[in-house]
Amino acid sequence: MSDIPTRVPPDSPLAPQCITNTRSKVYLSPRLWYLRVNIIEAQDLVVPGDKNRNPEVYVKAALGNVKLRTRVSADKSLNPRWNEDLMFVAVEPFYDHLVLTVVDKNNEEEIS
Repeated sequence: MSDIPTRVPPDSPLAPQCITNTRSKVYLSPRLWYLRVNIIEAQDLVVPGDKNRNPEVYVKAALGNVKLRTRVSADKSLNPRWNEDLMFVAVEPFYDHLVLTVVDKNNEEEIS
């Protein structure tokens, strides 16, 4: 209750001490950056299990809580191509890591 200005008589204007005790508030807005990730291709994938099967793969990308994915590659080979852009918004300071994972559509398992 000490920071509420007092009025001397009930109808007088606010006491002048309220002006000296007032501070402005500063709000910091974070700097936002667009991060464009161009997924071009993967080379020499190793498919677990059936070595004769060509995988149907896509790429999962995660930056913090945001997760995006590419379409399934039209090349059903061990060297799939996408040439696809994924767009993220990153906030300074950059604490989050960008994690890219190649996933087989049929098994939903990661491929190295």
